Amino acid sequence: MRINLIGDLHKSSRLERITTPNQVYAWFLHKALVENGVDVRLIYGPNLLEEMPPKTDHTIVISSATSYLVNDSRYIQRLRSSTAGKLSAYMNVNKMRGRSDRHFDYCFTQIGPTTYRPEKYVCAGWGVDPTYSYPEQDEKAAFLDSKSPSPRMVRKVKKSYSIYDIALPKLDIKIHNPVATYNKSKRLPYPNYQAILRKCHYFLCTHFGDGGLNRLEAAACGALLVVPTKLYRKRTMSLLNHRVWHTEEELINILHEDVDIEANRRRALEHRWEDVAKRMIEVLNS
Repeated sequence: MRINLIGDLHKSSRLERITTPNQVYAWFLHKALVENGVDVRLIYGPNLLEEMPPKTDHTIVISSATSYLVNDSRYIQRLRSSTAGKLSAYMNVNKMRGRSDRHFDYCFTQIGPTTYRPEKYVCAGWGVDPTYSYPEQDEKAAFLDSKSPSPRMVRKVKKSYSIYDIALPKLDIKIHNPVATYNKSKRLPYPNYQAILRKCHYFLCTHFGDGGLNRLEAAACGALLVVPTKLYRKRTMSLLNHRVWHTEEELINILHEDVDIEANRRRALEHRWEDVAKRMIEVLNS
């Protein structure tokens, strides 16, 4: 089987330069598909109009590429003409519904199950690669995710942010608060981000995190997810070990507890990129 993987990477891309979730998806899906015996070619989406993609059995479009693909019919026409089999997309189901999904034979989603058009929407899940996400804790530490919500979210989480600001200095915990890699401002390269996550016993959530990629990677490093009640969504959080807090006292009590690093990691490793790839292959072979 041959697959063209359309996204923000090309064949000369390096892991050390990856800074966005869409690039992470493309990198590890490519790796997992190859390990499952698929002939995969990374195609840099923005160049599709300059160079015709090679003929392939199937095509999978990664997340962000759909934004310009659906706004210019020439992209879809080129992908259709080069694809003998299925043209599919992989992304968050909430961002796919609507006018985008009509261009694709299948929409592989990160979170499921979903009852929305089950003949087209297939939950492939999201994954983690234990080669890069593993425990390396020493002193007690927590990762405070980058505090950069959308404007409509500010009012909902303002109180939670203020509690973090008040409570964390009272605790004997090292706080890592870099500019997160999954943030639309300045980003850390993927390996640098993983190196920080490996040190942390707790991952302090500040986003809904529909895709859950950074939360999954933190959990694979052994971290316990700690989430304010206003940001809790069972559909995403139930997949990983977590604690929910409402008050400053509850947050402090949670951060005083011991963390079962191995248990958190085992739960996270139920979700691997190799399994995502196998689900996709099974659907494309059907």
